[in-house]
Amino acid sequence: ITAYKKILPVTKSISLAEDLLEFTSHEYLVYYFGEKNVKKDVYYFANNDIVNCSVLFVNTKRQAIFIWRDGLNRCGLDNILIGGLHKLKSQEKNENFIEENDWYIKSGVHSGMSIFELRALNGKSFSFSGGNSPNPGVILQNENGSIDFRNKDVILGCMNCTDDKFSNAEVVDADNAIMDGKIIFVLTIVLYPLIRDV
Repeated sequence: ITAYKKILPVTKSISLAEDLLEFTSHEYLVYYFGEKNVKKDVYYFANNDIVNCSVLFVNTKRQAIFIWRDGLNRCGLDNILIGGLHKLKSQEKNENFIEENDWYIKSGVHSGMSIFELRALNGKSFSFSGGNSPNPGVILQNENGSIDFRNKDVILGCMNCTDDKFSNAEVVDADNAIMDGKIIFVLTIVLYPLIRDV
């Protein structure tokens, strides 16, 4: 038997999405936020893989999905999904509108933020994967600028990116997308723990 001592943050310090990385098991979430605010669920990936997950504040603007490395015991944090539309078993029959997620990361990025706002916050243009790449919309992490994209994936959505120019591109420059009149926004933020522990 291995025992772990976990020092959880005080309530006032849970204000940024990165603060959620302290919670490395379902039990920690329940202990801190209360059983009524944390639900066990099943997450469906696009390639039909499924994993057990925990959902904090389900169907609210503070929803966060915790994906576990050890799905059976729901521990060992793999990543946290903030914002976006996700396939959860509990939401298969849910027709209620979920408000825009209001978790912010330290840099000020949040879901729903426009590409123009993101470009201004970064101070420089950035590149993201186009339609002809394995992960369309993901901002490339080897960029310069004010925003640190390491240990997180910022995934962009687009309302008018159906043209051949976007769908044939492997990499798209943010400034070029803005000039082309693309309606692009932050869809989902995926956070990864710095230290992968239980």
